[in-house]
Amino acid sequence: MNEFVQSNEQIKKIFFTAVLTTFMGQVYINPFGSSFRISMAIVAMTLLLLEFEDIPIFRTSVVTAVSVLVFRIFTDYVGNTSAYYELVVRHLPAAIFYMVVGLLYSYLKIRDLKNNPVKLIMFVGLSDMLANIIEVFIREEFLMVSFNAIFTRLFVTGFIRASIMFILLSGIRFYNVLVLREENRQRYEEFVMRSARMKSEVFFLNKTMRDIEVAMNRAYSIYNELKRENVPIEEPYRGQLRDRLLNLSKDIHEIKKDNQRVVFGIEGLISTEQNELPMAVEMFIAMIVDNTKRYVLSQKKNISIISDVYYSFETYEYFPLISVINNLVNNSIDAIDDEGYINVVIFKKEERIFIEIIDNGKGIRPQDMGAIFLPGFSTKFNPETGKMSTGIGLSHVKEIVEKHFSGAIYLDPTQEKGTKFTIEIPCEMIEIKEAADER
Repeated sequence: MNEFVQSNEQIKKIFFTAVLTTFMGQVYINPFGSSFRISMAIVAMTLLLLEFEDIPIFRTSVVTAVSVLVFRIFTDYVGNTSAYYELVVRHLPAAIFYMVVGLLYSYLKIRDLKNNPVKLIMFVGLSDMLANIIEVFIREEFLMVSFNAIFTRLFVTGFIRASIMFILLSGIRFYNVLVLREENRQRYEEFVMRSARMKSEVFFLNKTMRDIEVAMNRAYSIYNELKRENVPIEEPYRGQLRDRLLNLSKDIHEIKKDNQRVVFGIEGLISTEQNELPMAVEMFIAMIVDNTKRYVLSQKKNISIISDVYYSFETYEYFPLISVINNLVNNSIDAIDDEGYINVVIFKKEERIFIEIIDNGKGIRPQDMGAIFLPGFSTKFNPETGKMSTGIGLSHVKEIVEKHFSGAIYLDPTQEKGTKFTIEIPCEMIEIKEAADER
């Protein structure tokens, strides 16, 4: 099946090459005042043969030769009184030209010369000139024009067309490099954003494991107390409670082990080499901005994303920082109905780094300001599902900022419109000391 699909693709490329070359041959000049043509068709065929590396060169040139011959006979035959035999004789040399070029290209292995510009231009130019000389010889052009004049014109034409072909090939390759670079950049950004989310999940899985450990210890402590004989509880009921608490401790312990396996699995998916490389704040902020712009477009909103980095630093802690900033930025997007702006500001003051997320959305009601960081609190309502949001975003952000970075996060109550969250983190918690000393 795969071979059939591959063969199908090859046939399409061969016919595309033949058809494009045929039509390119319709823009031409007659340098000797006869039916001999010079056009850019051979440039098109050469370019496509170099680009479509999976199609056979000589077979493609034969198909192209037949296509050129049939098309030119047909266009001359319509409205022309010339005999069919005369038209074949007139255009057959052109078909032979393309077959000779294909034969020479195959023999000289021009695809191996794509990274050698001098040899590529020289071999393509010589193939063009030799094929043209054979065509001119078949047409008996030497009887009307001197050999030196023909040779000079064909030599110049061959190398001009070869140079044009190489310029176009270089342009295509440069464009492909730019496209590939952009695709790689987007993949890298997506990898970092996904890794940031996964790192955040690992952080909270670890927190869950700590909470489970505390709960397990408490349950086991009650179990030990109930084992004492002097506890004033009737023996049958005490035995039941003891068994239930012991089973609860075992269940909690199993949950903890499962969580541990999940944590190790997720951490294994994230490259350890990536963690060893620092990243400049401008770079991951640019990633957040690009990612946010794509998300905003998908939401059909008109929101300007502005970033003002007034203090530059490198950090190893970009995963949790991305998670925190991205969470707050997404909240701002939700708070803006149709159009508005979101501004991410980073600056340093008194050995502390400040990150501000400012928007001109609906803002937060004064009566809700004291509860926004509480787990479970939310004012978001999904009209499609009819359910309230889980409201864990800001509580998670607060947990990361305070527990992981030893910092603080607060909401500016003086903001007249929209919201302004400020994150305050000690420099030593995120900034690489060597980079800071150099500044």
